[in-house]
Order: sequence, then structure tokens, then C-alpha cells
Amino acid sequence: NPFRGRTVLRVSAAEGEAVEVALFDALGRHIETLYAGAPGAGAEVGIDGRALPPGTYLVRMTGETVRATQRVTVVR
Repeated sequence: NPFRGRTVLRVSAAEGEAVEVALFDALGRHIETLYAGAPGAGAEVGIDGRALPPGTYLVRMTGETVRATQRVTVVR
């Protein structure tokens, strides 16, 4: 899971369900929205760690029927 530079996460939801994927710091502050739309069977969401300080971040996917959180770590 620790990454340098850039990493890609795969996102999927029920057909036609709109989701939002957002990046938060360890204190819960919103950093950026990574994806907003209906990925269906899958979409790739990229995180550019070069613009972020080293540390732990949370990637949250929220939709009408889905909620998921993934921890990612940026290292130097």
C-alpha cells in the first residue's frame, strides 16, 4: 500500500449508481475529489502523491447504496 509518486485504485458500483471518491487527510479534512460519476463495472482513480506531504490518507467512496474507506500511505 505505501506508494511514491502516483497510484491507481479501482472503483466499482452497481450499474447506474453515482458515487463520489474523495481523499481526506488523517484529521478528516477534505483534500480533493478524485472521481464523481457512475463507474458501473469499474473505473480507475489516480492519486498523485507527489503533491502531498508524506503521511496516511483516507480514500472514501460514497454512493446511494455503497460506502467504503481505504487507507493509503504516501512515503518519500
